[in-house]
Amino acid sequence: MNKGYFQIMINEFQANLAYKVNLIFRMFSYIIVILIQITIWKALFNGQSEINSQMGTPITLLEMTTYVIISTCISIVISNQVIDIMENKVKTGEISMDLIKPINIKLMFLFNTIGSNAFKILFQLSPLLIVCSVVYKPQLPNIEHFFIFTLTLLNAFIIYFLLTFIVGLLSFWYMAIWHMKRFLNDLISILSGSVIPLWFFPQFLIDLTTFLPFKLIYFLPLSIYLGRLEYMECLMVIIQQCFWIIILLLLGKFIWSKGINKLVIQGG
Repeated sequence: MNKGYFQIMINEFQANLAYKVNLIFRMFSYIIVILIQITIWKALFNGQSEINSQMGTPITLLEMTTYVIISTCISIVISNQVIDIMENKVKTGEISMDLIKPINIKLMFLFNTIGSNAFKILFQLSPLLIVCSVVYKPQLPNIEHFFIFTLTLLNAFIIYFLLTFIVGLLSFWYMAIWHMKRFLNDLISILSGSVIPLWFFPQFLIDLTTFLPFKLIYFLPLSIYLGRLEYMECLMVIIQQCFWIIILLLLGKFIWSKGINKLVIQGG
């Protein structure tokens, strides 16, 4: 590993240590969100131990409780500030200084995110899992599914990172891209199954998600965690994730080259 990237990661980790109040606030917000979602699902189950989904398979309350908890954990693992940072760098002209450094911009953002998320995993995710395990006793996967889930979670992190990097690159053309960030987040919230599992989606929306990468970030990794996919289906999920990673890498490279050309032409 290039020492420069490692230092970027360490610096970001240490920078997060300065925001202890924010850490406590975020912890409470995650707990409240989980509590609200589980309360809603309990009301929808109406005292039943399981309900039927749109796909025809029964879903247990324990599975939904686990789904809510692990979905929140995934959101912590994959989250980043790439769009905001990229927008600010382009606005202030700092991106021009980054371009003359002997580093890869995409890797710089990646290791910045890894440093930030390593902090979140240690000081937000770990305590959250302990609290939820004591209070809700979520379902645990078998060893094989846990390792496959971990691999798909890593791929989900990369997919989400690339999506945000691509949206961030649009700041080369637009002064403000907050609405594009909001649009991406809304799409992911709806079509990834992060809040409502695709089990309860109408068929036309399920068909739509087949052509998009979003369900590869939440729903399918969560389905693997819950043991709802056979091993061959798990393999297909990994293949689909790798396919989308390649597509997004190529798309990001294309948009980056166009953005840099625009910056050079404008004398940036």
